[in-house]
This record gives sequence, C-alpha cells and structure tokens, in this order.
Amino acid sequence: MITVSTTTKKFLYIIAIALFFLYSFLKFESFPGHEELKDMILMYLTRTQAVPVPLDASSGSDNVIYVMGGYQGSLIVRFQTASELYKRGATKKIQILSRPGITEYNPPSMRNLTNDEWAILKLTERGVEKKDVEPISIKKEFFGTLSEAKWISKVAVERRYKGLVVVTSSYHAKRVYESFSRFLEGHNVNLYVYTAQERIGLRGVLDEFFKLMIYRAVLLN
Repeated sequence: MITVSTTTKKFLYIIAIALFFLYSFLKFESFPGHEELKDMILMYLTRTQAVPVPLDASSGSDNVIYVMGGYQGSLIVRFQTASELYKRGATKKIQILSRPGITEYNPPSMRNLTNDEWAILKLTERGVEKKDVEPISIKKEFFGTLSEAKWISKVAVERRYKGLVVVTSSYHAKRVYESFSRFLEGHNVNLYVYTAQERIGLRGVLDEFFKLMIYRAVLLN
C-alpha cells in the first residue's frame, strides 16, 4: 500500500491543474517554437545507453531482451528494434508482455489472432525464431510501467540473468530506467535500456514528463 502525504497530494493537484491548462494552450501544437520545445523535453526524457553486442558471447542465454508493452503502433516500432538487437547477437531470447484479448481478423488463419499470437507473428516476420519468443504474464496493477518493472525484474533475478535489455520508445526511456533500477537494486543483473525511435508530438512528451515527475515524487520514493 502506497501512502501519499497531504503535501504530496497538494503538489499533484497543482501539477494536474497546470497540465490541464497547458494542454488547452497546446491543443493545436502550432505556436512558434513548439518543435524546439518538444525536442528539448524529449532529450531530457531519453536516457541513451549503448548496448554492447554481444553482451557476453560465452553466455548469451544468460541475457534477455524484454519489450515494454503498449499499443500496436508502439509495439511495431519496438519489435523492429528488438529484432535488430536479437539478430546482432545481443541475446538469444525475447520476452514480451502477455496480454489478454484478440486483434483484428487474420486472413491466413481465418480467425482473429490473440494479442500474444499477433506479437509473436510480428517478431517472426522480422527474423526472430518463434521458439525464442516468450510471453510473460504479470500481475495487473494500476501503474503499467511500474508493474512491468516490478514483475519482469523479479523474473530476471529468479532466473539469474546476467543482462536485461529493456526495449522501449525513446520518450519513455528515463521512466523505464528509473523504474527497473528501483527493483533491480542490490541484485547482480546488468540493466540496459535500448530505445526505439517512435514519432511523438509535444503533448505526448509533456504527458510523459509529468508521469516521470509523479513516479519520482511518489511511486519510486
């Protein structure tokens, strides 16, 4: 159970109000300098970290790529990045977030694919062996990034992975790194965050910036 102090609640209320008015002002993202502002915030949100490939040629099976969950558009970009790392020899295993539900109709299968089937199909289309893709089920909690960091870190520690390569979108990188670092602290797992270059607008990076502030002020404190 997370306990939030009165001071923190007031801080979050102020942030929420400020965010509402800011979004209203930036509705059309057409004011002079909005692209420069977006790039500045995006630079802050991106934690660039090169992944040594291979991480350890003698123990590739001890390393794993985990692709953060998200919408189909985001996942396509992240799967491309993950598959490139896989083909370069970074790891021999790619883990994805197992999600309930189905996707659109798939003509070759003559049915709707499940979300997991769709994800595996997109990875195999990009050169990943089906046997090397593992859907991971986690306990569903309110804060998605935090819950993924918590449970995937637990899996990495229990399986004694030497390296965990987390693939996410560039604007999401810093929040992902700080969340996973929180749960891997004190464990012998090397964390790498590798970014996929997903297109995003100013409102999107502002939304991510405020999420990062809330994580730091409350959830990761």
